[in-house]
Amino acid sequence: MTFTDLTLPAGLNLPSQGARQVAFGDFDGEGAPDLFLVRSDAACQLFLNQRQDLFRNRTVDWGIRLDRGARAAAVADFDRDGDWDLAAAGARPHGSVLYRNEGGKFVPDEAILQPLGGAETEWVQFLDYDNDTWLDLVFAGPSGIRRLGEGVRLRPGRGRGPPGADRGGQAPPSQ
Repeated sequence: MTFTDLTLPAGLNLPSQGARQVAFGDFDGEGAPDLFLVRSDAACQLFLNQRQDLFRNRTVDWGIRLDRGARAAAVADFDRDGDWDLAAAGARPHGSVLYRNEGGKFVPDEAILQPLGGAETEWVQFLDYDNDTWLDLVFAGPSGIRRLGEGVRLRPGRGRGPPGADRGGQAPPSQ
């Protein structure tokens, strides 16, 4: 078996500049995996899959901040609106960011990450830590592990509120 380097013909011709991770998700809802490139020494980049082994850099069009890099990223539909959202773990001075996919544009929602208190993070993951059917966010870094969940719900619409805020005051079903 042999492999062929298709990086340049696929449109992924960026200098590495601290490349740390790639995260995949169908961000534009067109049925093909798109690529989010995590870079620590330069801005992260978003490449949308044009099919036929071709990607197009849509970083600016989709609202990815150019003033920051990151150390890790995680992809999930954490607000349950049917599209893939993105969390990036970062270092000072810019910190971490949560991007909500608003159907063709990522909107940073840094307010929901305030409980991190500006802590430097190196890893991020979505999971349902407390089995309440809602995704929690877990960050890890030099200051330890931080879980954002209870009391900081990742909800549709504005995305924040107490448990049951989007269910007429009723808590989500237990598992």
